[in-house]
Amino acid sequence: MSHLRAVRTDPPPEPGLLDRLTASGARLVDGRAVANDFGDVAREHAAVRRAVGIGVRDRLFTRFEGPHATRFLQGMVTQDVAGLAVGDARYALMLTPKARVLSDLRLLRLGDELLVADSEPDATPGLRSTLVRYRLGSRVAIEPLEDWACLAVAGPRAGMLLLDAFGVLPRVEPPEGTGTLLELDGTALHAVASTLYGEKAVEILGPAAGVAAAWAALSDHLPRHGGAPFGTAAEEILRVEAGVPRQGAELDEQVMPAEVGVVERAVSFTKGCYIGQEPVARLHYRGHANRVLRALLLDGAPPAPGSEVVLDGKTVGRVTSAVRSPSLGRTVALGVLRRELEDGRQVLVTRDGEERPAEVAPVPVYSWRGA
Repeated sequence: MSHLRAVRTDPPPEPGLLDRLTASGARLVDGRAVANDFGDVAREHAAVRRAVGIGVRDRLFTRFEGPHATRFLQGMVTQDVAGLAVGDARYALMLTPKARVLSDLRLLRLGDELLVADSEPDATPGLRSTLVRYRLGSRVAIEPLEDWACLAVAGPRAGMLLLDAFGVLPRVEPPEGTGTLLELDGTALHAVASTLYGEKAVEILGPAAGVAAAWAALSDHLPRHGGAPFGTAAEEILRVEAGVPRQGAELDEQVMPAEVGVVERAVSFTKGCYIGQEPVARLHYRGHANRVLRALLLDGAPPAPGSEVVLDGKTVGRVTSAVRSPSLGRTVALGVLRRELEDGRQVLVTRDGEERPAEVAPVPVYSWRGA
C-alpha cells in the first residue's frame, strides 16, 4: 500500500502596488509604482470632478525618530510640530534664513517622538541634507523610509467610496491633516484629510503593501460610484485648476510663503523660533506681499513655465505652471503676479518674442466664469 504525504503550500503573495497599477491599465512613470495615466486623462479628470477617483501620488518619505525629534523639527519648519496629535498630519515649509521656500512637506505623527514626512521627490534630497546639517547635537535619526506609499481618494463621492471599502468614514473635508487610523490586513494605514484637488479628498499613507491592499479594496467598489483611477497627468490638471502650489513650480527659492498663498495652511504664528521666521512674521504683521498667486486664462497650448506676464510693456509676473483645463475648455496657467492686477484684467504672456493675450483670474479657477 502506498502512502501519500500531504505537502503544505503557502498561499501566493498578494500583488504589490506596481502589479495592482499595471493590472488597472496604468502607464507607469519611469517603471515605478506611480501612474502617469490610465489611457484617458480627460476621463480621469472628470471622475474626480464629478464622482470619485483614486491615484497613487509621487512622494518620498523621511522618518524622524529620537528623544529630540519633536524639538528639532519645531525649530526647523513653519508649523507647530509640538501641537501635532498622534495620527494627525500638518502641511509645513522648510525655509531659507531669508524666508524663501526650500521645500514643502507634510509631517505625520506616529508616536511621541516618531514622525514621518512626505515631500516632492526632486526636493527631498536637498531637504534631508539641510536637516542633517542643522541636526548638530540633536538626538534624532533622519532616515529615508523606502517602503511607504501614498494613495489619494478624491471627488464628491470620496466619503461614500471609503465607507464602502473600509467600513469607516475618514474626514474628507477641512481641516487639512485630520487623521483616521485604518487597519487593513494587519497593516496600520493613516488616512488624512487633503485639500490638493479642490474636492473632498483623503490621502492614505503607510507601508506600500498596505497601500496596495487599500488600492484593491477601493478598486472593487469604484465602479458603483462612477469612479476611475487617475494618474499624475490628471492630478496636475486638478491641482492647477484648484490653485494649489507645488514644490518646484510655484514653490521655490524665489518666493516667500505669503506670495503663493500658503501662510494659512503652513505657518504657525504662535510657536517659537524657526529658520526664516523673522521675515515671515514681519511681512504678516507690518505689511503685505507685493506679489500673489493668480490664475491666467488663455487659448492655445499651455505656455512654458518661466514665460513673462506683461502689462503696458512692463513685466508684472511669471508663469509657474500651465495645463489644458477640461473644466473650462481653455488653457489655465498659474503665476506669481503683482497684487494690484484685478480679476478680468487683460495681459500678455510672452516667451521668445511671441506674445499671447491672457485674462487674470482668481484661484481656484475651475468654476470661475469671468467678471
